[in-house]
Amino acid sequence: MPKQVEGLPMTRLQSAIQWRGMVRLHSLNEDDESLLCEWEWPEKSGNVYFACAATGLLFDKQSGRCLQGSSVELKLATVEKIEYKRGMFEKWKNDRIKAEHVHLHIGKPGPKPKGYVEPTQDAFDECD
Repeated sequence: MPKQVEGLPMTRLQSAIQWRGMVRLHSLNEDDESLLCEWEWPEKSGNVYFACAATGLLFDKQSGRCLQGSSVELKLATVEKIEYKRGMFEKWKNDRIKAEHVHLHIGKPGPKPKGYVEPTQDAFDECD
């Protein structure tokens, strides 16, 4: 049963970034970059984990196992120390958003299928 982790101070996590690593998304069978910091949870317990600054997921520093579930895992071999600079997280997040939009390409609509009938306003009124 995954441990519930609530109330993590995300802005503090984002300003404490020290590491970068790849997180394995098992359900999608792909890896995704994560910015990480070390975080003690529960507070004053002495248990220190890698915390993802974007999601708040906590990963065991020895195994890479995610505390909140088994669908993601930190690939420990990819974790590397980085130098945090002010604004790093916001730039990283904005770059990822821009990259997602580049892959979206909406072109002109194609031809209507044979026998297509344009819906009337009456059809939309029936849904209300």
